[in-house]
Amino acid sequence: MKLANSYLKLFFLFLVTSIIWTALAYRGTSHNWWRAPLAASGDHNAFVKAMSKEINANNRGNVAYLSLKNAQINGEHFASVGSPVNQHTLFQVASLSKWITAYGVMQLVQKNEISLDSPISEYITRWHLPETKFNNTQVTVRRLLSHTAGLTDGLGFLGFEPGKPVQTLEQALAEPNATKGPGIKIQVGIEPGSEFKYSGGGYLILQLLIEEVSGLDFETYMQQAVFQPLKMTRSTFNPPGPETQNVALSYNTDGTPSFLYQFTAVSAAGLYTSAADMALFLKAQVQPEPSALSAQYVKDMRIPHGYSFGQPIWGLGTILYASHHNDYIVGHAGQNDPAINSDVRYNPITGDGFVLLQSGSKSLASILGGQWVYWQTGKLDLFNFMENISKLLSIIIGGITVSLMSCLVLAFKLRKTRRVTVTNNQTEASRLAVE
Repeated sequence: MKLANSYLKLFFLFLVTSIIWTALAYRGTSHNWWRAPLAASGDHNAFVKAMSKEINANNRGNVAYLSLKNAQINGEHFASVGSPVNQHTLFQVASLSKWITAYGVMQLVQKNEISLDSPISEYITRWHLPETKFNNTQVTVRRLLSHTAGLTDGLGFLGFEPGKPVQTLEQALAEPNATKGPGIKIQVGIEPGSEFKYSGGGYLILQLLIEEVSGLDFETYMQQAVFQPLKMTRSTFNPPGPETQNVALSYNTDGTPSFLYQFTAVSAAGLYTSAADMALFLKAQVQPEPSALSAQYVKDMRIPHGYSFGQPIWGLGTILYASHHNDYIVGHAGQNDPAINSDVRYNPITGDGFVLLQSGSKSLASILGGQWVYWQTGKLDLFNFMENISKLLSIIIGGITVSLMSCLVLAFKLRKTRRVTVTNNQTEASRLAVE
């Protein structure tokens, strides 16, 4: 009986130590205890210097970086392997386009021209979602903005080389030029509202929505609704022509020049903007511009709608990088061929912001954006945390294995001690019987 109780105690010891180890491993991973921030918390000048050093060490193309403190530019750094760039240089920014598009959609909501929770089918006539076993009327504006509409395209737009014919919007909706190759369909493949699933096709639909509701082409609407009120004079969804000055060249990862793709899905991937314009856009999130989008609608854009592994990761057109004082570090990134990466984020609590536009690397901007979040909050952003999941599992499994082995050793010693005790007792009993 005593031996059984001892084994039970060992089991509970194993269980408790495993739970404690798992909790410590999770917190250590989410707070990245094994990595120091690039600079001391709150030291903006030191962080800008550290960022400049990282950029210089890793640049293979063009980089434009701006740091914002309380919605004002307080630091900058530029690097290029070719012609110099500055805060007004135009960069193609890939999926960062989606955040700007979402901002434009929310203005239609603010003006009561559309409803977030109405079926998208109420507003578009030039194209319709293919019929599937799911109910297309559950595909709403809100769900398209937050990638929860049940679309399973996973786009990824490949784009068109300069000089090649570009699809019409309707052609792209019917047969998108996808990075995954032909055969991708923009259609409902899972129950709308049931889960988060990234969909570039959803933003192509929102592009059509803007055109049909406003009666304007997409570029004209975005100029009038977003760029002009925010004084973003360098921003456009039209590819720059030969007359356009100060445009960043595209580079491959080895530093050799490439070219800039053209897109039909400009709402999802085709924005050209400058670091200075994106700083103005961030300022409008912290200090909303009444002629564009009010404070309430800006706040609505960072309310969680999309979840992964139970964690909030997406608002209405925004990525929720990390929770912070009952709010979220918010922004968006962009990545496209051959090696474009952009990343823009802000902290609504402090008004601090991060803008990094680059080519020549597929991930430099987002890696450094993660460093900015860690410096701001002491937490990993959601993408860095996802990348560390394998490390977390290894730590948990290793800790539990050590705990299990320790308990087995104790159990072995306990059993051995028990045997010695029984043998001694039997010997003593035999001796007493003889006497």
